[in-house]
Amino acid sequence: MSNDGGDFIIRCSHSVYTEYEDISVGNYYCMKVSAEGPLYDDFPNSKDSAHQVIPGDGPLKGAVFGANYGGDIDWFSVDVNANTLYRITIDGYDDSRYKDCKIYYSRTPEPGETEILIELYSTSEYEPISSYLFSRDYMIEESGRLYIRMAGRHFDTSYTVAAELISEFPEDLCPNTVEEAQQIPADNTRIFGAVLGEYTDPNYVTHPDKDYFYFDTQDWHKYEVRVSKSDNANLNFGVSNLDPSGSSIINYHDDQAALTFVDTSQRDKWYICAENETNIIGSYYEFTVRDKGYFPDERPDYFDSSDTFRLPTDGTLYAGSIDYFSDRGDDYDLLLFDISVPGEYAFEFHNQIYREVYFKVYYWDTEYHPAISKFAVYRGDTVTKTHNFPTAGLGRVVVSTENDYTGDYFVRIKDPLPRCGEDYPAPAGDMNGDCYVDFQDVTTAADGWLENTNP
Repeated sequence: MSNDGGDFIIRCSHSVYTEYEDISVGNYYCMKVSAEGPLYDDFPNSKDSAHQVIPGDGPLKGAVFGANYGGDIDWFSVDVNANTLYRITIDGYDDSRYKDCKIYYSRTPEPGETEILIELYSTSEYEPISSYLFSRDYMIEESGRLYIRMAGRHFDTSYTVAAELISEFPEDLCPNTVEEAQQIPADNTRIFGAVLGEYTDPNYVTHPDKDYFYFDTQDWHKYEVRVSKSDNANLNFGVSNLDPSGSSIINYHDDQAALTFVDTSQRDKWYICAENETNIIGSYYEFTVRDKGYFPDERPDYFDSSDTFRLPTDGTLYAGSIDYFSDRGDDYDLLLFDISVPGEYAFEFHNQIYREVYFKVYYWDTEYHPAISKFAVYRGDTVTKTHNFPTAGLGRVVVSTENDYTGDYFVRIKDPLPRCGEDYPAPAGDMNGDCYVDFQDVTTAADGWLENTNP
């Protein structure tokens, strides 16, 4: 298709000679050129004469004419205001008729400046638009224009284009410091905002603005934070019990993200900070915070010297549980046991959780002492281990799982001490019933041997 009425030139010749070709054979061809007639072009083919789309006026239907060379191109423009969120919607309309789309932004140039386009979206060679409908949300921080470029791929095809103004943000309403953070509820209320910025360069935007929020938390409650953003935003969205500036749970290529955590910090507040990561225009965001309820943890996941709990070492079965999982750490149990005497201790571990459970056995109570044993126990299995402890002291068993599963596990420890009493027979030679065979048993046995029977 000739867009400007110019002439096409056709040249026929033999291919370049190589040692593999026989040029003695003639090259016959047949050629036909026909005029298909003029085509009506509904929208302009250049940016400078782009057809204006008014936000809220509804979709415009257009068509691009396909050709191997010189295919049709349609240009549209949308005048946009500062600190405003817009939505561009494209409907592919015709099934299996591929087309390409590009969306650009250009701020209003100063007198004497050249208009500079910033590409916001482009279909790729392998992912053209066919019949599906899609939309893109763009936060505009300085007035200018959005341009939409539609082009066909070899075939005539149709589409619709629409623009919509979603929200306006005339001023910054959110606190800029963690000390002044705005309180929000943890009841799944939708919160939305925009990080505003200023131009210091024709191509980029600086973003000195930060938006801070906080929500009250309760110990051992699980919380879920969900965030989405405009398509042109490169947003840092941090969540922490300290200042979360500079961290993020969402990246540039994601439209949305979620974070779950169980508050084990013994703090009353968690903070959220929204800011732009780099000098890229666009900073609209939406998020919710939801309290998912109480997840009690019967055993701590940290060493506490004041913890008086000890696993029994007389062969009694201990029943424990992994109680929660989250993106910021799953539950694991730290269990202490007394190494009352040196010797060989027998361990038995049983798992009733759907996935494998990991057990680690440590000697002494230091955080950095290496585990003397670590292994996995699969669902329904029981594993037995023996470990020799050369001196008395304190031992630890750490229990954890993976793949977001919770449930019960069991631990049994048998120390080398002799046992007797209600459930245990007395050892041979134990004359006084104290469960030990020693000199006191000899004394008991000899009681009355030296009595004077003939005074």
